[in-house]
This record gives sequence, C-alpha cells and structure tokens, in this order.
Amino acid sequence: MDILSNIIDINYKKGMGITGITDEFFSLYLTELQKKTSKNILVVVNSLYEANKIMSSLDSYTTNNYLFPMDDFLTSEAIAMSPELEITRLETLNQAISLNAKIIITNLM
Repeated sequence: MDILSNIIDINYKKGMGITGITDEFFSLYLTELQKKTSKNILVVVNSLYEANKIMSSLDSYTTNNYLFPMDDFLTSEAIAMSPELEITRLETLNQAISLNAKIIITNLM
C-alpha cells in the first residue's frame, strides 16, 4: 500500500487527479483517499449504470459509501420519478449531513 499512499499524497498535495484506471483500482484509491483526508468525496459519473458499478466495487472496501441516483431517462421526469430511487436519494441526503466522512456517488442527470 506504500505505492498507493505515495500516489495519493502526491496527487492530493498538488490538486491533481488520476485517470485511466479500472473501477476496482479507482474504488481502492477513493477508499484510501477518504481515510487519509477524512473528508467527504463526491464522485460524479456519466450514467446511473457507471454509478452502480463503482458503488458495487466500493462495497468491497468500505461501507461508508452512498449512492445518489437519478433516472437516466428524460421521459421519467415527465411521467414520474422512481419511488425507489427517491427513497435512496433521501437516505443519502440524510447520511450526508452526518459528521462522518463518506463517499457519495451520483450521475450527471
């Protein structure tokens, strides 16, 4: 873990990021970054599918991660929002106001 810790230190101090890595390594990176900084991390991805992939990958490393899902389809806004997704969003917002550092994953919608 020394290599990962060094990467996190260098990137965090210089305000840099890391790209082109697998979801699994990204999840490990986020977990270690959150432990090291003790701050909330917000991850915004392109789609709900990608958010769910990262969320399931993060579940292997930490339980302090939450999903803030939005429907990907424009027609869902016109008809009705998914009640399940609405409950998940409310639970995530409730957790977001707690003092513990956490990782929140959402999509662009």
